[in-house]
Amino acid sequence: MAIFDVPQRFSQKWVHDKVPTMDSTEFHAMFHEAATRGWDEDELRQLARMWSEESGPASASPG
Repeated sequence: MAIFDVPQRFSQKWVHDKVPTMDSTEFHAMFHEAATRGWDEDELRQLARMWSEESGPASASPG
């Protein structure tokens, strides 16, 4: 059973909607699910870049 409902193919809208809300554990599980659904290496790299940009200092908790 899939942890995340990951589209079969890369979807900019899906990534834009889902990725910014994920913590690292959620992202890694979702990334693995995308890989098992046949996302190619370029798509997975782009996904990782998008997540790293979204999860940068702007979204870090203050303190």
